[in-house]
Amino acid sequence: MDRMLDATVNLFQGIVPTPAALPENPEAFRRQLQYSLQVWKAEGYLVVWLEVPITHAALIPVAVEVGFIFHHSGELTR
Repeated sequence: MDRMLDATVNLFQGIVPTPAALPENPEAFRRQLQYSLQVWKAEGYLVVWLEVPITHAALIPVAVEVGFIFHHSGELTR
C-alpha cells in the first residue's frame, strides 16, 4: 500500500503537503501524490496547495500531469 504525503489542513480547509517531506524521487512522489489525492477527495477536500522546493524541481512535471497549475513562483524578498 502506498503511503500518504505528509500534510496539514489550512484555514481555508485546503490540504497543504509539507514541502520538506516530499520525496525526491519523481516516481515515489507520483505514487504518493495519486494515493493522497484519492484519499483527500474521498474525505471531501477540494483544494491542495502544493509548494515544491527548488531542490525538488523534478517533481513539478509529475504534479502538472495530475492537474496542478502554477499559482506563483519566485524568490522571497529580503
